[in-house]
Amino acid sequence: MNGVEKISSKESDADLLVKNMTTNGVTGGTAAQTIGMEYTGNKDTNWAEADMTVYYDQDYLVRNTVDSNSIYYFTQDRLATQSDNKVFGENTAVDGIKFTIGEGSSAKEVTVKIDQVKLDAFLANVPANNTTAYQQFADLINEALVKLNAEGNDVVNKGDLDGYTITLDQNYFRTNGGHDNQGDQLKYPAYAIVLTAPDGETISKPAMNQTEKFLSTYDMFNDTDTENRTEFSPVKINVDLEKVGLAADGGALVIGSMNKNANNVFGEKQGITTTDTVAGFDEFNVHVDGNKTKNSSLSKLISTDNTLRKVSIDSKDGSTANLTIGNSNTGVTFGTSAANASAFKDVQVMDANKVGKVFAGDLKLYAGITAEIAAKYFDNTDVELYGLNNAEELATFNYDGGSGNDTLNIAIDANAIAYSFGQGIAGAAATDVTKTVNANAAKEIAANKFEMNINGNAGNDTINISMDVLSATSSLGAMNAYTLGATGIVINGGAGNDTINLTADTAAPDQWSFTVAFSGTNFGHDIIDNFTLGGVVTNVKQLTNEVQELDLRGFVAHKDEVIKVSVGDKVYEVKATADMTNAEVITAVTDILEATTISTLAVNNKNTTEDYFTVTTTTVTGIMALDGNTTTGAGLNGYVGKDVGTVKVEITTGSETNVNYEKIPPLHTTTADTVQQGGQLWYGATTVGNGADFLDFTAYTAKGVVMVDSDGNSSKIIATGSTTAIGDKLVFLVESIHEAGVYNAYTATVQTAGQTDFSVTTGVNALQNKVLLGSIDLGSDVNTGAPANDIHADQFLF
Repeated sequence: MNGVEKISSKESDADLLVKNMTTNGVTGGTAAQTIGMEYTGNKDTNWAEADMTVYYDQDYLVRNTVDSNSIYYFTQDRLATQSDNKVFGENTAVDGIKFTIGEGSSAKEVTVKIDQVKLDAFLANVPANNTTAYQQFADLINEALVKLNAEGNDVVNKGDLDGYTITLDQNYFRTNGGHDNQGDQLKYPAYAIVLTAPDGETISKPAMNQTEKFLSTYDMFNDTDTENRTEFSPVKINVDLEKVGLAADGGALVIGSMNKNANNVFGEKQGITTTDTVAGFDEFNVHVDGNKTKNSSLSKLISTDNTLRKVSIDSKDGSTANLTIGNSNTGVTFGTSAANASAFKDVQVMDANKVGKVFAGDLKLYAGITAEIAAKYFDNTDVELYGLNNAEELATFNYDGGSGNDTLNIAIDANAIAYSFGQGIAGAAATDVTKTVNANAAKEIAANKFEMNINGNAGNDTINISMDVLSATSSLGAMNAYTLGATGIVINGGAGNDTINLTADTAAPDQWSFTVAFSGTNFGHDIIDNFTLGGVVTNVKQLTNEVQELDLRGFVAHKDEVIKVSVGDKVYEVKATADMTNAEVITAVTDILEATTISTLAVNNKNTTEDYFTVTTTTVTGIMALDGNTTTGAGLNGYVGKDVGTVKVEITTGSETNVNYEKIPPLHTTTADTVQQGGQLWYGATTVGNGADFLDFTAYTAKGVVMVDSDGNSSKIIATGSTTAIGDKLVFLVESIHEAGVYNAYTATVQTAGQTDFSVTTGVNALQNKVLLGSIDLGSDVNTGAPANDIHADQFLF
């Protein structure tokens, strides 16, 4: 076949199998092709449901590297990072971007400004997760770009910006201020906001746009880059769905490679002779058509070789049809990661909330996250798609519902989470930690750690989270020693009346710690099932310390050679002024990792602020135990309870002695083994978690949280050692007088300084500027005054 842009199974009651599909005659490869499944049959007593399977010739599934026609913007609010640990805040002094299109006399200077009302709402509720904050800011700019192109103004005509997009690139970021990363260190990475133009268009002169809103003080970092970068282009394809299953449960849609195995298992493809091809698709872009009488129901949506990483879902113009992925034809009992994965397996990004293309129907999804994510994401350092970031050791999973009443059923293999975080105990030295060897036997635990953000967005959503029981016989090794219960999972119901079921399975619902986050001007009435309380007073909020082990045996440096130490995305270099022994190299590396300002060595320590680790020598000379249990000293930033990027040490430049050839640098290189990932949130005693959960109100930039009984009795401010100042904003949870366990949530500011508790009556503690946010049903009264049966103060995040 030649020039095929769309192939469909339409009005079919039988299975359709397409083999050796190609992109011959199609400009743009598979991204310009569409697989359609429309009005296909369901199952009854006389025949089976209709499946559709499309297998491509392997040679046409290529991740191309492309030179993007893009310019890049970097920004960060330094005041916000210092005051609230956020990258934007109410004093953020930019509201969009500028750039020039065209050349010469036809050139036009374009300004894209975010709508001020939307910008103010965002800046008042900036997410605590910095990646999410940057993504939302980029989405607001893209929304403004789409509007400008549709309406035009006195500079650009309607349609002048067709094909222009704004995206966020998490793999390109600034770590330092100034131009081209040459200034002072930023507190957090500033991710690139990317403007991409169609090929052949000229774009130049990028700049952040200064807000016209009066700000008495501000401190912004802004920079841009116009150099084209080579980027991975994922293997993706469009999918059109309309009334799959004919108003009942339909069949499976499989789009992948001729080179496959029978079970959709990652890495079990046959040998590939063309090394840059993929044994399936990275991305499906699903477009659902029809009204509520034309809903679609799939038994599964998968590729081959478990390659599928991203699925975006939207509604065609004017369409409201629902979509189900996972139904009675899947042939499993849903609830475990393996069962759910039969319908939707190990997908990193599920996005039904794209700017301008929100899915308008009700989405019902069964998704499984299996142990295969270890090889697919955690240990896979060759692929940087969809924010997979090896420098920051991060593999973030994002699941976003649309505007309908969605049901997201997500089951996760607990062994995969244990594998990602490590087996260590918080605060333990590396030599005290029982290590486990991962599947590839190359390092102690995964290179990247698991994080997951689930957002129902608009609509009355139901989010069910299931965790498989830890198994001593897992393919990842014996994980039953993992007792902390950290998950890295944050769930936000979004707007509407939502139900969030933590550990929907019956297996140890109190074993795991989840975070339920709230944001927006009104999050509705949210029911949280299986919310676990703090228990005895000795249980507290905990954060793991980073623990690594670094092997420098045999490392020496000759005069004028450079010792290069990388900690995540930060790089430090010292030059040897004389030949250095192994012991001296170890001392130099220790100086860098501990930010030692005075060294006995004649080298220049380039790190004087970041006290990453306490470094100790193990029983084997040359092997160093690195523990992030560092406290903040004078002029130093400590890393207790924080994540630290992987340490890598190289000896670069110069030549080896006593040989007759020049060795290509680096002359020596080693990467530390990560024993325990830092910054993982959990709850419990010193070494064992009890699975208590967290309520996260950081989006409201409040100074604390107050919980008040229904009888109006006073309740303490939940903030360590704090008293009020006039104008402080607090989040209040006031118990309903009608139903114990239901708490009305609002923000308010205080009028009296020096207060430590509040009542709902007026008086010295009277409040002003009340804003109702919603209500939260925790299932029982959690503010009785009995610590073992109540929510603890440190279960609130703000």
